[in-house]
Formats: sequence, C-alpha cells, structure tokens
Amino acid sequence: MLVPDSNRLDYGEQLNPPEGYELSAAIATSYSVDLNTLLAVPIALCFSDTLDGDLKGEKLALLEAIGQLKGKLKVFYQKGNIACPSEYNRLFTLLEPCLHAVVPEGDGFSSFHPKLWLMRFVETNKPAKKAKVVYRLIVLSRNLTFDRSWDVAATFDGVIEREKAKLSEQNLQWNKFIKELLDKDPKFEPAKIIKKELNHIIWEAPNKFKDVELLVGGGKNGRPLNIDQQDLDVLMVVSPFIKSTGGGIKGLDWLASFLSGGEKYLFSRAEELNAVGEDKLIDWQCYAINDDVVNGEERLELNDGSTAQTQQSQNLHAKIIITQKGYKTSWHMGSANATTAALGDAGNGNPRNTETMVRMTGDTRKVGCSVLMDQWISEKEGEGLFVKHEFQPLKITESESLKALLRKTVYQLISAKWHLKCIQEDEENTYTLKLTVNIEEAINADVNVQVEQLAVQGSRQLSKGMEWVNVDLSNISALIPVIVTLEKDGSTLVERLMIESTLDIEGGDIRHQFILKNLVDSNEKLLDYIRLLLQVYPDKNQWLSFDCNGQGDNESSIVFSDSPIFEQLLIAASRHPNLLQRIASLIDRLKASGVEIPDEFSALWVHFEKEVKH
Repeated sequence: MLVPDSNRLDYGEQLNPPEGYELSAAIATSYSVDLNTLLAVPIALCFSDTLDGDLKGEKLALLEAIGQLKGKLKVFYQKGNIACPSEYNRLFTLLEPCLHAVVPEGDGFSSFHPKLWLMRFVETNKPAKKAKVVYRLIVLSRNLTFDRSWDVAATFDGVIEREKAKLSEQNLQWNKFIKELLDKDPKFEPAKIIKKELNHIIWEAPNKFKDVELLVGGGKNGRPLNIDQQDLDVLMVVSPFIKSTGGGIKGLDWLASFLSGGEKYLFSRAEELNAVGEDKLIDWQCYAINDDVVNGEERLELNDGSTAQTQQSQNLHAKIIITQKGYKTSWHMGSANATTAALGDAGNGNPRNTETMVRMTGDTRKVGCSVLMDQWISEKEGEGLFVKHEFQPLKITESESLKALLRKTVYQLISAKWHLKCIQEDEENTYTLKLTVNIEEAINADVNVQVEQLAVQGSRQLSKGMEWVNVDLSNISALIPVIVTLEKDGSTLVERLMIESTLDIEGGDIRHQFILKNLVDSNEKLLDYIRLLLQVYPDKNQWLSFDCNGQGDNESSIVFSDSPIFEQLLIAASRHPNLLQRIASLIDRLKASGVEIPDEFSALWVHFEKEVKH
C-alpha cells in the first residue's frame, strides 16, 4: 500500500502507454512547473521509458519526443509558478505551446492547486475508427517538478462504454471541471474528443478498493471531499500544511466535527505542527515525518535487495484524509491540504482553492488506519517514516501582514496583461524585445519588482515599457522571470515568478524551425536521427548518448557504408508502418526548417513514402 521502502511508484512508468498502445492526447494540471521536469516527461510519454538518465542539455531524445507530442499535450498551471531554471536550454522554447497559465479565481489568497494527469491512448497500427481507446488518470499530491518530498499517487485505467456511463454526481462535477479547463485553450485540438468521451469512461478501482469517486473543490464546486458518515471511529489526516490564515486550524476543526469520541491522527511537518502549537492540537495524536527522511540520511532497502540513498531534502508533501467507521474505510487522496483555503471550515463550504481529489472505499480490515500505522510507525524510538511529535517553542517569522502584501502584489502581477513584441533588427535573426505590462492598480511603494529575460543577462525595473536589444531568435521566450522583493520594518521577503506573456514576433514565429536547423546541422546528425527513429523498441540510452551539440558516443557514418537504414526501412514497411509515419513527420519538419535532406537518403525514401498514410 504505502510502505515507503517497497510501494514506490516510478513517475515515468505511470506515464508509459499500455502495451500495444500509443499516446493520443494528455492533459496535466499543476500548481507549479519545473521546465527541466517538463522536458523529461515526453521521454516517458513517447519512448515508454522512465525519467532517469542524463536528461540535461539539448538532447536529441528530448527534441524528438517534444516533436512527437506537438499538439497532444497541454499543461494547466497557476500563472507565475514556473521555476526559473539555473541554465537556459533552447528546447524550453518548444515547451511553450504545451503550457497554459491559469489565474486563480477569487483573489491573491486563492490558488489553482489541482495535480493530475489525464491521458488518452489508442491502439497502435490500427485505423482510427477501429482502434480501441483506453484512458489513464493519475491523481497526485505532487507538482510537475523533481521535488523529492514524500508524495502519494493513485493511478486508474479507464475504458470507454458505448452507452453513457452511470456516473455519480461527484464524477459528473469533476468531468464538468475538466471540460471547462479544456475550454480555456480553444487551440488544443484533442479537447474535442476528450470532452466527447469523458462521460463514457468507466474507471477501474485499485486493488483492495471500490467505488472510485473523482472530486473537485473550490468556489462553486464546494469542498473537494465527500464524507458521508457521522460519528466516525477513526479520522486520519496526512497534510504538510494545516495552518489557516491567522494561525488557526479551522479546516482541521471541520474535519474533527465528524467524530464524537473517536481517535484523531495527524501526520504533518514538524515545523508546521510547531507553528500551530500544542494547545490547538491537544485533541490530536500528532506525528511528524522522521528527520532522517527529511535530511536524506535514511537508506531504504528496495525490493530487489539493492540500496538507494537519497541526496536531497525530502519533506512531507502527501495529502491523504481517511475516515473509518465499522468495516467501511474511505480514502481521499489528491491535492488538498487540511487548511481552510483547501477544505473550507464549519461555516463555509466553498473553499478558495481549486483542488482535485479521489475518494476510494474499502474494507477496514484491508485498508483501515491501523494498516498504515503499522507501516509508518516503528516500535523502536526514532525509527519509522513518522515519529511521535514533540512540540518545540514557536519561532518568530515574518508577520502575516507582510505575507499578505506580498501575495497581493503577486496576484496583481499575474492578473496583468504581459505582451512581448519582438522587432527584427538589421542583422539576420536578431531582434529588439519590447515588453509592455498593463497593471490596473499601482504596486505598493515598499515592493520592488525586477523583470528579466530567460536567456538574456540583465534585469529591468518594472514599468509599463521595457526593452532588450540584440537578442538572438533562439533566445526569445514568452516566459518572463520576475523577482518581487518586499522590504519593510526590517524584514525582507522575496518571491520569484515566471510569467507567461503573449508573444508577437515580427515576420512570424519560426523559433522551432530555427532551433531544429541549428541542432541537426549536418548530414551525419540527420542520418543518425533517422536510424534512431527506426528502432522498433527505442533505446533511450542510445538516444541520450546523441547530443545535439555533437557531444556524443555515436560515430558518424553514411547511408551506404555499414548503416542498416535500408534494412530498417524494409522491416518498418512490412511490420511497423507507424515508424515510417515518424520518418515522414521528421522530414516534413526538417524541410519546413530549411534543412537539406541528403540525396542518398532521398533516393531510398522515395520507395517507402508512398506507404505513409497522410
């Protein structure tokens, strides 16, 4: 179930298509996004492989995977919440069409916080009308980042029923949320078929569970939970954050109202428990994630007997709410913390944050709270994933008023209209960038805002108009780094944002073609590219060893030496026609980018391209 040393999921494996299927479309939601993580995701979606390996730099595998995903992937995230990378990668530009920024409804104290993947797969090498379709849903507590914190995820596979599926009111509400989300980006073509099929999907419950309910909360959607029993025997809450505005625990208090005399267990971060204080949590049995886990000092024995040692801080980030009465136990898993913003309180059932959760029900003897207690708590003092929390004095931190002012400023910035105009200079492929920002209300005088370009040195003080000159085409990005600094009463708060602007490039946006032409800049690289595409079972290690900058282990060769390209094309034509489709797509992209196709390959390809279905 949730044993930390044996029940570990590989994020990449969960994104892999089922055997005999390929990705048709995928949407993801996340509060925040790391661009390097997003670069790695296509490896799993297109190569049916994990996310490990050297994925840094301008790798051919990344270039191809992003090319295959063009028009198939959309990531919805809270505007501004893209982590600024330590190094610029030109391939970041190719990710921009996959991104769609969402400004949270409400005000600066609301968040767009759902975390999920919804993927559509179709049978490989089958006509569209005859190909079977399956869906996969991953409900997560983690964002689209490489954060090593302890998270949980639930994966569901779904099949299409010809007749309209009998869905619960909660599932219909969740489906409506997904449809409204897709409506935010009318250019995303797969949205049409996903919206058409949503109400026909039957989701399979994981082992030991039944009655899968998909929940959405926030604003008009109400709470992201469905607690259908009173006078519970046991309530278990796992939440990294529990403190509400002003230091209270109104979200926890609302949950506790479902018990009269049952047991209440709370698992959180030590610093969060201390910030709330022992007095307010006197009725809860409180546990904190073990410091050895947080500090990355714990060695976890894996199933195969090998040992893995973490190297980064990995605090608690999982969100689980479990209710238990008699033989019925219900799990809620997903994005919502046990805070007022996420759950509401006793008097307000319309919390501020947009959240998604999944509810699963099972037999208490198999999935009850005692099962998790046995897995997480050790009889030996100081061991186990969680330890009994010993409260420490509360440390003084920044005032709530300063944090509120910072959040208000951030909301002003992400609500503004950002427009980047790129004007051609006399030198070819060189531009002057003019950024305009339309903010309705003046920024507070105690706040300083600096604006940068992702691939250009130097910052500008925020103003209605800012300018950068002599910028190479491949260094133009719609993603604008912003640093917000608040200094007041001897305290300093800093917030880093990355705000997606609307982009207007004089002469048209040819960045993708320009980058492709620069990365595949020789016949040898192009032919190696084709060889790799003709692999029936793509070898990720070979792909990753081929560096677009020429730093790789592959030796250059031409078509008519020792290359197996002709044989590979014959095999593809007879057994794997989808590989020919990949070659055709690549050639179209190369020609559009002005890359010259070698005569030797063109002479071969003319005999095979007629097999490609356009």
